[in-house]
Amino acid sequence: MDATSRTRIREIAQQLSQIAELSSPSQAMGGIDPEFMKGLAKFHQVSESSDIAKNLAQMAVRFTGGERAFVMLVSEEKRLRFAAGENVTSGELQGGIPLARHIIQQALASSEIVADEFEGRAVACVPVLYFPNNEEEQLLKLGLLYVDCGERVDAITDQVLELLENLVEHAATAIHKCSSGGEGGGGASSERVQELEEKVEELEELKANVSKLTNVGKEISSTLDMDALFIKIVDYVIEIGGAQRGFLMMVENGEPVYKIGRNFRKAEIPMDYFEFSRSVTHKTITEKKPQIVVVSSEDDFDPSRSMVAMQLKSVMCVPLMEKNNVLGLVYLDSQQASKEFSQSDAELLQSLCGQAAVALLNAKLLSEVTEKERIRNELDLASKIQLELLPKQEVDIEGLEVKGRMIPAKEVGGDYYDFIPHVGTNKSMTIAIGDVSGKGVGAGLVMIMARSIIRSAILHSGVPRSTTEIMRNLNSLFCEDLRKGMFMTVTICNWWADTNTITYTGAGHEHIMIYRAQTATVETFKAGGVATGVLARANAMYQEKSFQLAEGDVCLLYTDGVTEAMDEEHEEWEIERLEAVVKANGDKTPLDLINIIYQEIRTFVGRAEQHDDITMVAMKAKPRLFSTDMSSEMEGLLDVFGE
Repeated sequence: MDATSRTRIREIAQQLSQIAELSSPSQAMGGIDPEFMKGLAKFHQVSESSDIAKNLAQMAVRFTGGERAFVMLVSEEKRLRFAAGENVTSGELQGGIPLARHIIQQALASSEIVADEFEGRAVACVPVLYFPNNEEEQLLKLGLLYVDCGERVDAITDQVLELLENLVEHAATAIHKCSSGGEGGGGASSERVQELEEKVEELEELKANVSKLTNVGKEISSTLDMDALFIKIVDYVIEIGGAQRGFLMMVENGEPVYKIGRNFRKAEIPMDYFEFSRSVTHKTITEKKPQIVVVSSEDDFDPSRSMVAMQLKSVMCVPLMEKNNVLGLVYLDSQQASKEFSQSDAELLQSLCGQAAVALLNAKLLSEVTEKERIRNELDLASKIQLELLPKQEVDIEGLEVKGRMIPAKEVGGDYYDFIPHVGTNKSMTIAIGDVSGKGVGAGLVMIMARSIIRSAILHSGVPRSTTEIMRNLNSLFCEDLRKGMFMTVTICNWWADTNTITYTGAGHEHIMIYRAQTATVETFKAGGVATGVLARANAMYQEKSFQLAEGDVCLLYTDGVTEAMDEEHEEWEIERLEAVVKANGDKTPLDLINIIYQEIRTFVGRAEQHDDITMVAMKAKPRLFSTDMSSEMEGLLDVFGE
């Protein structure tokens, strides 16, 4: 085989190698057609120069997109004669079809390819030259290829010229063998034909693999269920890699974690049978590239003990990469001596694993979005349930107007308030307010527990005379049931209409604030006590206290979300601002007062996010029709009139 042709074949091999490195199936075929390779091989399988010329003209038109082409060969009389044409005949040429004769003459004189424009048409002329193996001999001018690309003046690109040069080189070698008495399909050119056929087979195999990768990529990219995706990925890599077993591991905290194992029969391998080479996986994660270990090989990477113990002949581990991060690993092994994983296997599976990593990432993101949506729906439901448990109706109680409002910082709040009229009377009721440590669902569940405990205690006693006993009951149950570190501050009040008195027991809750209507002043004092759920012995510390409300007086209960509301500079609203607002608006209705306080907080906070639940309860003493003394006088008068 001549040196020039051998060099050209090596270039084709390099092109094939570059194809294998491309990740995109659409790019992988890169304009190289297996039919083109078959056409090159065909030059060496015919025995007549005219057949070679015909094949050359056909391929020139087909693979350049030209309009017509013809081949002229040097006759025994050393004259150029028409040998074959595609879309043009010898008669048509003799009949006067315009030819770029100056381009033909230039190509023959220079022995180089000449491309130019002729009458608005792109034309290329390629001399058919044979380069002998002996460099001392002169090259042989065997003929000329003429290609007319029609009215596309920009059609003759460097790529087209390279292709034409390649065609002509192979045609020249075959023509020379024919003219020198060699056999087109055998003899000295058999080695060349064999090489070309091998390249064709390689390209066909690559094309099939690219097609398979494309189909696999489409299927795994359309699978969004994580477990189903694990199965498909492992089954495909076992099939394409020709392995006996395959495992998929996700990297968590730098370590591979088993997700699924399968064998070539598509049967699952239980985790109990999951054995792998930690040295191979560690190196794959560290170097972020495929690792291949063959037990019989003499490379620097010694087989692990696990490989020897399992009688494995070959192991391959390929990373699932997302950008520069290793999401997981695909691990293949085989006990068959006939199957040794190769670098081409690794390159092929690396392309598949690149698509698999994207699919896994998409499935993971979808799973996270679905989970977040599920949690969101559950939180919305929990929030609705919690709001349903708060007082909703007007409380018809003698001598007192009471209102409350809770604005949770999250979907589910840990604050609590309740109004519980006593059964069989409208002269007394229980008012409670509380704040669970922490926020969110956990705090919301404790709030619901507190509501149930307090209501159960009141319903059990009918008209509870002591708020302290209710508090002790709550504390005892919380100390038993709440996890360590969780507690609830509470204030429980009873309203007694006969004496305009509020009795109360505090458990570490916020101050009680009273607006005195007669003097337009504000009194503030501690609720006292220890938060519930902290100490069982705190039961002995709870004490019931009392105060009276005159007509127009307002009692305000609140949680720390009111006084500790923060602005963008992390400055708190504090109790002094609350006192000022209550003093200025204490003559308003309880609902108006609560709304005014909340608006003042929002103005102060500005764009800062609400960081804690805000809850308030306002109670205002209503005017009484008669005083206690006047009522006794009226009873005496009724007695007189009755007589």
